[in-house]
Amino acid sequence: FQDYEKKYIESLSADVPKDQVLDPKRVEEFVNANKGSLLPGLYEGTVQTTTKSGKQAIQIYLDAISHIQNPAIKPITGDTIMSALTKQESGEDLNALAIVRASIESNFNIFKKVSAPKEALELHTKLLQATLALMNNIKLLQNTQHDFIGSLIGQKNLGELNAIFTDIGNQILALETKYNIK
Repeated sequence: FQDYEKKYIESLSADVPKDQVLDPKRVEEFVNANKGSLLPGLYEGTVQTTTKSGKQAIQIYLDAISHIQNPAIKPITGDTIMSALTKQESGEDLNALAIVRASIESNFNIFKKVSAPKEALELHTKLLQATLALMNNIKLLQNTQHDFIGSLIGQKNLGELNAIFTDIGNQILALETKYNIK
């Protein structure tokens, strides 16, 4: 992972007064310019597919990615992440984010093994990318003490991932509606 704090300091001109180094506008411009792509690319072979199609194939797929139907999947919410971040920052639990990230990594490994019907391929690809993005950005938050600017990038990306996960939920709902799956 990059050291965004070092990169930020190096991006400043030598004549910036010390009291302006952490100017919110300057920091925000740097964060926006360096946050990278929200959804990372996936290695070839990460997304598994099946030639099966129709209601039964979609039902099997949706059950495999559902924390309700698949108890191996750990439900992680924005509140879970924020609670862990608060515990880490307060010193209450310095491993709180590591535990959350390990759960997300476990979910990612489960999702990698699921074969998506062609109709759900876009959904499944986005689910894998968003889950990987969660892991990457939580890693930035874990490193707050050593790379404050990187943690700001992680926070910004996590906020933007909300819309991606909402879209994933809407795509799941559309498949459930199309096939009358309860």
